[in-house]
Amino acid sequence: PYKPYINANYTDPYTTLGASAQYTHDLKAAGIDQYILGVDARNISASNQTNNLAPSSAVTSVNYAQGQQNFYGLLGQLKSKSNAIPLEATLGARVDAWNSQTPTSYNAGANGSNPVYQGVPNQSKTQLSPTLGLLYKANKNWDLRSAAYQAFHAPSMNNTLRSYGNSVSGYSLANPNLTPETMTGYEVGTDYRWKSGFAQLTAFNNYIQNAIASYKITTANWATANSLCSSAGLSGCSATSSTSGYTNVSYYTNQQNLQSRGIELQYHHDVNAQWVLDGGYSYTRTVLTWTATTDPINTQIGGVPMNMANAAITYYPVPQASLTTTVRYVGNSWMATGTLPVPAYAVIGLKANYQVTPQAALFASVVNLLNRQYVTFNIASQATAYQAGMPQTFTVGARLTF
Repeated sequence: PYKPYINANYTDPYTTLGASAQYTHDLKAAGIDQYILGVDARNISASNQTNNLAPSSAVTSVNYAQGQQNFYGLLGQLKSKSNAIPLEATLGARVDAWNSQTPTSYNAGANGSNPVYQGVPNQSKTQLSPTLGLLYKANKNWDLRSAAYQAFHAPSMNNTLRSYGNSVSGYSLANPNLTPETMTGYEVGTDYRWKSGFAQLTAFNNYIQNAIASYKITTANWATANSLCSSAGLSGCSATSSTSGYTNVSYYTNQQNLQSRGIELQYHHDVNAQWVLDGGYSYTRTVLTWTATTDPINTQIGGVPMNMANAAITYYPVPQASLTTTVRYVGNSWMATGTLPVPAYAVIGLKANYQVTPQAALFASVVNLLNRQYVTFNIASQATAYQAGMPQTFTVGARLTF
C-alpha cells in the first residue's frame, strides 16, 4: 500500500526595505484647491531552497533561486472644486520604475552536488499611470462619481522563484521572466446618505494586459513541459514521451489578457440605538479575451466567483457592548477555467465586543458557527488541490489602545 511521507521541505527567507515621503499643500488659487507630491522606493529580496526528499528522508536533489525586486515611484495629484457647479475633480499621475534580478538559480543533485545554473536575464519596466476622478454633488444627500485610471501590478517573488510539487498533488512551476501586468479601467457610481445610513452602488470595467496567471500544460505539449520541468529541477517532473502524459503541471505566464467587469453594492442602516443592519453584494465577470495558452476565452476564469454577498445584524444591549451575527455567501466557481467546480456555500459567524474603557476592549468571535464542511474557491489545476474551508474557530482576546 502507498505510504505517505514528506516529499520536500522549503526555506523561503525574505527581507524588505522601503521609504516614502509626501507633501500636501492647500493652494486655493488658479482653480487648484490642493496639490500633492510624493516619492517612494522599496526593495524586496528573497530566496527559495527546495530539498526534495526520498521516503527515507534523504535529500535526492536541491533547487535554489535567489533574487530581488526594486520599486521606485513619483506621484503628482491636483484637486479642484468648481464654484459654478457642485463638481470636484482629481487628476493624478504616477511614474513607476520596476526591475527584477535573479542572479542565482540552479538545480543540483543529492545534498547540492553538481549544480546546473540557469541564466536568467534581468527584467525591468517603467510606466506612466494617469488617473482622473469626478465627483458631482447632486444635493446634500446624493453624489454621482466616476473615474478612469491606469496602473500596473508586479509579479510576486513566490511566482518568480518558487517551484514546487510532486507526482501526486501536481507541479507548480515558477517563471523568473515574468513582467508586471498593466490595468486600464473606468468606473461609475452613486452614493446616497440619509440621517441613519447610506447606500453605495458602483459599476466597473477593467482590462488587464500581460496578466499573470497559471495555466495547465496539456499532454499535447509534453515536450514543453519536459523543458520547464528540467529548468525547475523538480524530482519526478519529467516524461520520456507524450504517452506518459502531463495532467498535473502548471506554469506562470504573462501570455494572456483579461477583462473584469461587474457591480458592487454596500448598505448600512442604523435602525435605532440598539439595532444596526449591514449588507453587501458583488457580481464579477472575469474572462480571458486573449491567450497563447490552451485555456478557453470568454469563460469565467478559475478562482473568481461571480456572486458574493454578506449580511450582518448588530445588537447593542448597552452602548458599550455589541453582538453581531454575520452571513457570508460565495456563489459557484471553478478552480481551473471551466473545470474543477467549486459549489456555492454560506457561512455564519458571530462576534461580540465590550468596550471596558475608551482605551480597552474585550472581544470574542466564532467563524463558521455551525461547523459547515465545504471547499472554498482558489486557483488550481489538479483535483488534489481542493481547499477545505475554515472549520469552526473560536477567538477570544483583549485590545488596548495607548
